[in-house]
Amino acid sequence: MIDRVGGQLVSVFGMWAQRVTNFLKDHTQMGLLTGTPLQAHQHKILILSTYWPIKPVEQNNNSQQWNKVLRYLRELGDHSTPIDFIKHTIQERLWSHINGSPNNVATLMGDINSTWGTTATEDHKPQLFVTPFTLSLFNCLQIFALTGCKTC
Repeated sequence: MIDRVGGQLVSVFGMWAQRVTNFLKDHTQMGLLTGTPLQAHQHKILILSTYWPIKPVEQNNNSQQWNKVLRYLRELGDHSTPIDFIKHTIQERLWSHINGSPNNVATLMGDINSTWGTTATEDHKPQLFVTPFTLSLFNCLQIFALTGCKTC
């Protein structure tokens, strides 16, 4: 039996299908982060899709996604947690996309089983955050809830 966990599917259709300029694959091949850049009129839009694995209660040598990513990182000599690794990769991709092109925009979506804080064991409250690269990201649903938006 093949034990596969994780994956990303990005579907672009209509007028945007002709605007796809590249596909940023997940170099871990575990479905943690992919990117789809689109060419707008005078800027690029980067759509990042991510999955953040849940930290298991028991650290076993099993096929849970967290443990697979942890093993992958250790093989590379990286001692960060899977969540910190994914956050760092997101920051790198955003920085690369925005750097030198201030009109470019990006959106991050996915199954994010943590916060942007410093540890993966924080509770799952949505939060506003700013990365060290001054890339301002925010949780749209939280903003809508805080502002009382009824049409969002």
